[in-house]
Amino acid sequence: MNIANKIRIYLPAIFIIFFVQTHAQSALTNAFTFWQNKQLVPAKETIDEYLAGEGEGKATAWLLKSRIYADLGADQRYRNLTADPELEAFEALLRAISIDKAGITAKLKHDYTMVMLLYKSVTGRGISLYNAGLANAAPQSFAAALEQFRQALRISNLMHQEGWGMPALDTNLLYSSCQAAIHAQSDDQVILYGRKLTDAQVYQTSAHKKSDFLNIYSHLVRYYQLKQESTLAIKQAVAAVKIYPGEQFFYDVLIDLYRKQADFSLLLQVEERAFQQFPGQQRLHINYCKDLFGYLYTNKMIKTRQATEAKLEQLLQQYAVQYPPANDGRLLLAKHFYNKATHQQKAGYSAATIRESLTSAVVILVQMLGSGKELSEKERQTVLTHLCRGMEALGRKAEADHYRKQLSIN
Repeated sequence: MNIANKIRIYLPAIFIIFFVQTHAQSALTNAFTFWQNKQLVPAKETIDEYLAGEGEGKATAWLLKSRIYADLGADQRYRNLTADPELEAFEALLRAISIDKAGITAKLKHDYTMVMLLYKSVTGRGISLYNAGLANAAPQSFAAALEQFRQALRISNLMHQEGWGMPALDTNLLYSSCQAAIHAQSDDQVILYGRKLTDAQVYQTSAHKKSDFLNIYSHLVRYYQLKQESTLAIKQAVAAVKIYPGEQFFYDVLIDLYRKQADFSLLLQVEERAFQQFPGQQRLHINYCKDLFGYLYTNKMIKTRQATEAKLEQLLQQYAVQYPPANDGRLLLAKHFYNKATHQQKAGYSAATIRESLTSAVVILVQMLGSGKELSEKERQTVLTHLCRGMEALGRKAEADHYRKQLSIN
C-alpha cells in the first residue's frame, strides 16, 4: 500500500477522534456557560448528558454538576427538577474528589462558598421541617428533618476533614439532629448523635442554653437504664448530675443502679448528696436509712462503724420527728439497736453497753405499742415479736411472757 492510500485511511479516523474530543470539550464548556449565565435548566441537561457519556471520569465535570445542582436547590423555580438537588450536588462533589482529590480540594481551598451554602441550605430545610413538626404535631416531619440533618452532618464532616471552616464537632447541628430523633422516636439516632455530645460533655452552644440539653441527657440515661446497660447508664447519669445538680431523676437512677450492684460506697455517697439537695422527701429519707442499715449489717468489716451507726440513728430520729405518722422508721431504729447489740456482743463489748442498746430497742417498741397510733397487723406482729426477744435478752421474763401472750392471742 502506498503512502497516499495510508493517508486516505488514517485521515477519517483522526477526524473522528478530533471531532469526539472537540464535541466533549464543547459540551462541558456549554454547560459551564449555561451555569454562568444562570440558565440552570439547559446547564443541568447538558452536564447530565455529558456525565452519562464521555465525561464520566472527569473530576471538573462532577464539580460543575455539584455547582449546578446546588444552585437548582437554592432556586424554588427549579428545585423540583430533581428529587433532592442538594444531596445530588453533594454526591457529585464527593465523586469529583474521589477522581482527583488534590485538584478539587486545591480549587476549593480558598473559596468553599458553594459547599458552605450547600451545608446551610440542607440544614435550613431540616430546621423548617422540624419546626413544622412542632407546629403541626406531625411525626413524619421530624423523620424528614432528621434525614436532612444527617445529610448536613455528612457535609459538615467533609468540610472539617478538608479544613473548610467547620469544627470537628458540629454541636448545633448535632443538637438539632438529636432533638429531631427524640421526636421521631428513633432511639438509635438519639444515641448516635447524643453520645457525641455527652461524651464531649457538651451541654450548651452559641444557639442553645444548658436547659435545652436536659432532655438529651435524660433520654440517654433512661434508654440505657431500660436496656439494662448499667455501666453506660451510670456513666451518663454521673455526667448529668454534674451538669444538672438540681434534677432528681439522675440521682434516682444512680441510687437504683448502685443499690442493684450492692456498691454501698457509691450508693451512700449519692444518697447523702441527694438527701442534702432535696430535703423533705420522705421516700428518699427512709430509703437512705434502709441502705445505711443494710451497709452496717451485711458488711462485717467497716472501719467507720461507729460513725455510720451514729449517722443512721440521727437520720431515723429526724425521720420520726418529720413524719410522726410513719412507723417504718421506728421499727427500723429498733431493729438497728437489736443488731447493734448482737454486734457488740460478738465484738466483746461490756454487758452494760450491750444492755443499753437492747434497752433502746425495747423502749422504742413499747412506745409504738402504747402510743395509740394505729399499727397494721403486720407491724403489730413485728413489734410484739421483737419485744418478746428484747425482754428475754434483758432477763425480764415476766414482760416477755406478757407480750408473748398478746402475740398468741393475735
